Amino acid sequence: MDPLPPSPVNWDSLDALVLDFVRSDRLIAPPASPSPPSSPSSSTTTATSSSPSTSTSSSYCSRILIRRARRALEAGDVDAALALLRAHAPAALLDHRLLFHLHKQRFVELVRRGTEADREAALDCLRTALAPCALDAYPELTRNSNIYCWF
Repeated sequence: MDPLPPSPVNWDSLDALVLDFVRSDRLIAPPASPSPPSSPSSSTTTATSSSPSTSTSSSYCSRILIRRARRALEAGDVDAALALLRAHAPAALLDHRLLFHLHKQRFVELVRRGTEADREAALDCLRTALAPCALDAYPELTRNSNIYCWF
């Protein structure tokens, strides 16, 4: 039996699904809505959907942003990924576990560099960013008396 040939990806549809999910979880702000109708009677006849070109442009910008953040993380530049998220999707950083994982990756990248200055920066990252974030990301750990905090 031959495998099915790969079907083409409809990027606009895929982007719309992802953006709907992200907006429903309030990870990014919804797009600005059009100005309200001038009279109550016109509100029933006025459509408030965005144009396809705006949706395509928005999804394209989102894909570019995601690609830039992913490349920064793959290159070990966690600070650049954090800056992108702070600038374009600050609500994503309200997820304490995501933020913890980003700070943990930053710590790992600093340790990997191996210089004395980077080791000092890693310890600073551990004390000022990673440990406090861990307490917010995993509050159940602070309630368990069998786990000791090494920070």
